[in-house]
Amino acid sequence: MFRFIHLLLYGLLIQWLVGCGNGVSVSQEHESLFQRTDKDSLYRAFSLWREKVSDSGTLNGIYLNQPDTLFAEFSCAEDLSRYYENILSDSVLNGLYDRLRGMEGHALDPEFYHSKYLHQCLNRLGSLGWVKCEYLPYDSFSLWLLLSADALLGMHHDLGNGRLVPTAFGSVCKLPRRQHFGLRNLLKQKNPHLQILQATPDWSAYLGLQQQWIRLKNLKDTAGFTFPVIEKSIKPGKPANRKWLRAIGRGLFQRGLCRVDDTALWQTDTFTLRQSALVKLFQQSMGLRDDGTLNDETLQALNITYSKMRDAISASLEKWRWLGPVNERNRIWVNLVANQLYAFRNDSLLLQMRTCSGTPRGPTYYRKLKESHAPDSKVLPPDNLETPEFKAETSHLVVNPTWYVPRNIFTKEILPEIIKNPEILNKMGYVLKDSKSEVVDPFFVNWEKVSPARVPYTLEQLRGVNNSLGKVVIHFPNAYSIFLHDTPNKWAFLLSERHVSHGCVRLEKPFDLVEFLMYFNKKDRFDEVLITAGLPPRHDKGKQKKWEKEKPISDTAILKPKQDQYFYFDSMLPVYLVYITAVSTEQGGLSVYRDIYRQNAKIVSAMRRPATVRKAVLKD
Repeated sequence: MFRFIHLLLYGLLIQWLVGCGNGVSVSQEHESLFQRTDKDSLYRAFSLWREKVSDSGTLNGIYLNQPDTLFAEFSCAEDLSRYYENILSDSVLNGLYDRLRGMEGHALDPEFYHSKYLHQCLNRLGSLGWVKCEYLPYDSFSLWLLLSADALLGMHHDLGNGRLVPTAFGSVCKLPRRQHFGLRNLLKQKNPHLQILQATPDWSAYLGLQQQWIRLKNLKDTAGFTFPVIEKSIKPGKPANRKWLRAIGRGLFQRGLCRVDDTALWQTDTFTLRQSALVKLFQQSMGLRDDGTLNDETLQALNITYSKMRDAISASLEKWRWLGPVNERNRIWVNLVANQLYAFRNDSLLLQMRTCSGTPRGPTYYRKLKESHAPDSKVLPPDNLETPEFKAETSHLVVNPTWYVPRNIFTKEILPEIIKNPEILNKMGYVLKDSKSEVVDPFFVNWEKVSPARVPYTLEQLRGVNNSLGKVVIHFPNAYSIFLHDTPNKWAFLLSERHVSHGCVRLEKPFDLVEFLMYFNKKDRFDEVLITAGLPPRHDKGKQKKWEKEKPISDTAILKPKQDQYFYFDSMLPVYLVYITAVSTEQGGLSVYRDIYRQNAKIVSAMRRPATVRKAVLKD
């Protein structure tokens, strides 16, 4: 029996290889249609359609995806004839229409790829309507070939590279682009649909979002419940509003954390332990305080509609098509919208922590921007503090770092405080220097004559409890002067909304990340870093005993903290700063974060091109 099955499978494999490899599985009717077609007449009709394409890339109101590439591929009658013969094969026809049907599962409109018209053509071929024509409709034939080829090129490009240009939306996006197969010679392939299949994203982060999109794409928003702001959290076992609990159940179902038939679980007047366990799972997926209680930040995170969730998934799928799979087994991943850092070693998550990132551009930003552009305006243009998306590599860290205050922060934020009271510089550990880098006493400066537009000084902040970089800063050289660093403002990590920085990424547990990075050094210098920072060592027991022995003698223990102590890494690890608002979880759930930088609306709007006159009519 086993031998029979083995031989049967082997025979099927050989048959598939012969059919797909040669692309010659053409029905007799279609082969007859090809033989009857005058290739010169077909190309003349094709050329007439080409002449009607506008400079903007539309043909009688039909938007073409890749007109330049399309016409470059069909530069002569022989090229078009070869494609015509190829597409009449059953494997290519079926492959093309399978790909068309699958585009909606990627949150891409099949009509961008002329789906309705091409399905009409498929019906004509299937019913042998064209085969039975006494006079072949070359205009319809050529339009079918033109639009089917454009659909293949469009699907291949959009799945392999993304539909949009990343730099046109939101904050700066300089992440590496996905490496994929190019469009050149795609139409000359025997099985171009297989090239599209190879360009289709197949990594877990993308596939998980795809499943969530398919699950949610047809669900309609209803006049749902909106949670009010509450001051006191509700613990398990305590009375709770039944209407709230039912709404929480619906919210968890939206995110795939609760089955739809679990509605009975939420028909109670008490917040139960089982309900608390599901709420805790949701809190963990969102990076919230995971105590399993019903608190305000948890309830507000549940206030989201199906349409908003779909927008988040659609934009995130497009961003993954831009980026592609992340292949580095050792890496640091920071999702700016979630304000979470993840550190991976050999693809295993070893460290996770909260972060703070750049302040969004709100109404105040745009008001000041407008005021700064007014004639004779004395208002300085506001700074874009949103943290950009990019990839860089770690190089070194600095313990007890000096903060060289950026000029925009000096002039716009600190200078007004200095004018009120110069004593603030000494209180906060700042050092004022002139153009020759010589220290200047702030009390000998006539601050009333110092204009924000022209400040002849620089400002540095030395180590200390008020230093804005904290005890350590991790460098990963980039064009935006962005760092990973400690902060004295630990209170910010208790906030649910942590976009409060000037652009850099603040770390909740900076020395845990230092320990992770030092693992990749040939020599473990982590304890040395801690001692330099004035902290007790963790690894070396001998150093720990010495620390405990000398601790009563001096608050700074073994070593007085010195300014700007550099430690270099032997291995440079990639750091990804990304902004992805929808993330599928390992448990099959969905995390959707508030789009604080307002990128989703722009991306989704651009992906929904208006369906103008996409009504090509077949001509017989």
